[in-house]
Amino acid sequence: MVGRPVIVIAALLFLGLAGLGGTSPADQYTPVAMSVLAVPSPVKGTDGWFHLAYELLLVNAGTTNARVERIEALRPGTSRALRVLSGVKVESAVKVLGSNEPAAALAPGQMGYVNMDVTFRMPREVPGALVHRIVFVPERPTQGLVPPPRVVQTGAAIRVDRRPPIILGSPVRAGRNLLNHWPATPWDPRRVLELVV
Repeated sequence: MVGRPVIVIAALLFLGLAGLGGTSPADQYTPVAMSVLAVPSPVKGTDGWFHLAYELLLVNAGTTNARVERIEALRPGTSRALRVLSGVKVESAVKVLGSNEPAAALAPGQMGYVNMDVTFRMPREVPGALVHRIVFVPERPTQGLVPPPRVVQTGAAIRVDRRPPIILGSPVRAGRNLLNHWPATPWDPRRVLELVV
């Protein structure tokens, strides 16, 4: 069983990491903390779309089980969602940290993650930043307090790296090249030099 100090420390850690990714709203206590550790970059997939793929981390810092109902990725300053996970999709998307098993709800102090994939038709459509909105239901009241039927939180503001990706070229250029084979073992004295055209 996770103690209350551990839950608070975990929540502060995740909120602090989220602040490294971009500008965050004024600090406030939230039952479920959200964070994105790595800055995403758009990558063109084989389907022709540009994908922002990253992991959204969640930690339940509250005192009740939190059942996630909806996750949205938004362009900051707008209410239109660029990516929505709800219903069966969100139930299978939320996984407990350290396990590949879906989590119907996060227990107090439990951490989870969601593999996000926000897609765009053209590179110019990719925003310079993202913010996330989560809708969850506290499953049971404790200490005589009745939580609201649904809680909506916005957070995990991150910037997006829109620089062109680094393209690795072939180490061998056109023309004549020498290929030097080194021995497979330290005591093998043989050397092989080949001409590659």
